[in-house]
Amino acid sequence: MKHRGCAVLLVVGACGGAGAPADAPAADDANAVDARAGADAAPAGDAAPPDAAGADAAPAGECSYHAQCDDADPCTIDRCWNQACENTVDPQLDDGDACTADSCDGLTGQIRHSSTVPDGDECGYYACDPADGATTYVCTGGCECGCCPAGELTVQLTGTVGQVEVYSRWPNGAASPGPLRGTCASGTCVLQVTTGENGLRLRATDGVEWTGCTFGNLQHKRRECYVGSLPATVTATFATRLLTVTQVGGGAGSTRVSVRKGGTYFTCAAGQATCAGTVPWTTSWPSVRLTATGVGGAEATWESGCAFINSVNECYADTSASEVVVSFD
Repeated sequence: MKHRGCAVLLVVGACGGAGAPADAPAADDANAVDARAGADAAPAGDAAPPDAAGADAAPAGECSYHAQCDDADPCTIDRCWNQACENTVDPQLDDGDACTADSCDGLTGQIRHSSTVPDGDECGYYACDPADGATTYVCTGGCECGCCPAGELTVQLTGTVGQVEVYSRWPNGAASPGPLRGTCASGTCVLQVTTGENGLRLRATDGVEWTGCTFGNLQHKRRECYVGSLPATVTATFATRLLTVTQVGGGAGSTRVSVRKGGTYFTCAAGQATCAGTVPWTTSWPSVRLTATGVGGAEATWESGCAFINSVNECYADTSASEVVVSFD
């Protein structure tokens, strides 16, 4: 207790005791002020605390919170995970639809899903499989657009070599066939086709006999038959015949033998009494055409073997004939 009393007396004496001026600070007070002034100074060699500007910066490879991981790309999701930054593409960018093109605006972060499916037309539209992006045209315009239900057309080619082309048929009176639907070159072929509103038109090389047509050969000058409904089986039988041409009148003319819509098969030269060749043949209507050319003003006269004479110089061989006779005078 005495030590405590002495301590008090020392303090009192310091504040105004004998031997010290009333206004002068005690030596101990001056030392205390100096001690307090130095208490706020950092010891030499210690780092200063970070300033406000660098408060959010994370050491390289480390982070404490999400804001430190901002990569300035609005199309990514930024986060701090296990003290490491992750910047991943926004999962909303991929809509899981293969029929769209996904994009993100690098300035605004706006996500767009644009269709990649082609535009349709007046006859239909394109359907798209979202799994793989494959597109299929769907016809909705009816028979005028070729949307009649598909059916099976079987074309059987027999006999010598020939070819059959299958077209959509335009309305009656049309000068040409419609779109080509398929070609049968030999043997038996099966086509998946639509009849359209006017049926199908089958066109063969000359010298063919048809069976199975709804109706056939409306125009005797064309090798055609028509099919109105499916399924149907059509047979085209190609045949040939040896045809002999006899020219009367010496060297006054020549005769060329051809098939309508086809090429030349053989020619009897001027001065040649007889000639023969193999030509496509049909018994249904005349298809072999003979053209005579006189020499030196001579005119041709068809003596026999013609089913009809198309002009002075042109004859169509009769379907039952094996010889055609022409004279020049």
